[in-house]
Amino acid sequence: MKLSLSKANIFTLIFILFVLGVCAQNNIGTPHIKNFSPKEFNAHSQNYSIIQDYNGRMFFGNFGLLEYNGSSWKKIKTKLNSPINSLAIDSTGKIFV
Repeated sequence: MKLSLSKANIFTLIFILFVLGVCAQNNIGTPHIKNFSPKEFNAHSQNYSIIQDYNGRMFFGNFGLLEYNGSSWKKIKTKLNSPINSLAIDSTGKIFV
């Protein structure tokens, strides 16, 4: 049995493969991930601990405490300016360093 492909059939095949390839590139269902450089949060590059409060704000133990509210960073300095290795939160929302 001889298989003959015309120019129209080849074009259709390439078009279908192209469309399938483009459709496979969608990001539906994948989480949006944003990486921040130390210049963006103005602190050391290593974070030692992470916690989220009940309002959705994120806190990072660094050389000081970093607070991220979803759009901006705030650096909270500690008395000793030492690394914060551990964070905890109680039922009232109080954060322990």
